Order: sequence, then structure tokens, then C-alpha cells
Amino acid sequence: MQNKTKLPLFELTAMIIGEIITSLVIIAVFMVVNLVKDAPLLHYSVPVGALLGSMITVLNFTLLSVLTTRAINKALADRTEGEMTDEEAEAFAKEHQAKVQFAMTVSYVIRIATMVVALIVAFIFKEIFNPISTIVPIFMMRPILTVTQLLLNKKEGKNG
Repeated sequence: MQNKTKLPLFELTAMIIGEIITSLVIIAVFMVVNLVKDAPLLHYSVPVGALLGSMITVLNFTLLSVLTTRAINKALADRTEGEMTDEEAEAFAKEHQAKVQFAMTVSYVIRIATMVVALIVAFIFKEIFNPISTIVPIFMMRPILTVTQLLLNKKEGKNG
């Protein structure tokens, strides 16, 4: 059994495209607000903050994918070849459940820590990273994944 960690390329591509669109919308909103307020057109900290938030989001999605796959693959590496009875499958799941849950908890803590560090950096270095434009891309991960899942379901529905 091969123990490869393969990234979900469609979802990763969708995440990157979604984050690019999010960043462009953030920049456009800041431009409009600044024009209405008769302020300077746009401070460089807005796109830099959006870039930081988007990079953290893509990194978190990648970590989620890799660490989840790795945890499951480690558990499956212990699986015997051939079919399992229902009782064997249930025993196997019970035996490996705690290991997979622990790995997922570690993954969650690492991903939350990266977001917290990015936000702390954005708030400490406001002249470089606009905090608002840093936060928004981080909160867009779930909506982007939801839209991606809808697109995948639609794609599978047409092809299936």
C-alpha cells in the first residue's frame, strides 16, 4: 500500500482563485471608501495585508489537506489486505480513532496558531499589513470551500 499525501488540486486551485478574487474585492472596497472620503487613493498596506491573509488561508488549507491525509494514511497502513468483516472494520476503527483524532487536533492547533500569529503581526505592523485586509481573506476559507463543493457536486452531476 502506497502512503502518498496527494493534494486536492481542484480544491486548492479554487482556494487560490477565491483568495485572489477576495483580495481584489478588498482592494476595490478600500479604493471606493478612500475616494468617497476624499483620502489618498490606496495605501500599500491594504494589498500587502490581503496578500498575508490569503497566503495564510492557502497555507492552512494545504496543511488541512496534507495532515488529514497523512493521519488517515498512517491508520490505513496498519490495515490488513483483503476484505474485513463488519466486526473487524469496527474494531479497526475503534483502535485507530484516538490516533486520528489526536493528529487532527494537532493539525487544528497548528492552523489556528498560524492565523493568530498572522493577525498579531498585522496588528503590530499596521503600517505594513492593514489588519482588516488581513482578516477578511482568513474568514473566506469556509465560503470558498462551500462554493467549491457546490461546483464539484454540479460537475459530478453533469458527468455522472
